[in-house]
Amino acid sequence: MSTVILHSVGGDGLGHLSRTVAVALALRADAALHPVLLTESPDVQLVKATPLPYFQLPPRYLVGERARWAGLGQDGDALWRSLFLEFVERLAPDLFVFDTLIYGDIQEELARVGIPQALILRNRPTMTDEVRARCRRMSAVVVPDDFGGGGSELSDCGPVRPCGPIVRPFDGKAIGAALLARYGTLALAGYYEM
Repeated sequence: MSTVILHSVGGDGLGHLSRTVAVALALRADAALHPVLLTESPDVQLVKATPLPYFQLPPRYLVGERARWAGLGQDGDALWRSLFLEFVERLAPDLFVFDTLIYGDIQEELARVGIPQALILRNRPTMTDEVRARCRRMSAVVVPDDFGGGGSELSDCGPVRPCGPIVRPFDGKAIGAALLARYGTLALAGYYEM
């Protein structure tokens, strides 16, 4: 059985997490694959509503900020990085999948130990040269057509594979509760999209 780690960062909403959960559930349908989520999202009700195994870390940016606020310099980020890499090392995945955001130091460490990497890249009109270079180091870059159109700006980004929309099968009640807990009544007013 091949282990696939899918990483989702902790963003402002639930887009990264719902996308990686949808992909992991699709992978789980293949008996030869064992998908595991590694998330920085503070809202894991969505994951708990699935049979998927997961590991939760605090968002990297918060650990770094809190360490600086506490006068620890970069120690908080170093601790986060060591926990992240320890988890990956223990699972010894056959593939590591980033969702949209690529941590350069993590990408380099995974390459150093020979773990193939893929990226689920949300299509966007502009990309920096650094992101393009990181994409070229991936085994695959999957670009879901969730919002329609585009893709030509990705032609020099390595092994790009367009795919159809990633349909996010999730429990609306769990998502609604998570949004309410995080944003209060603003979520109900439609200020935050999933």
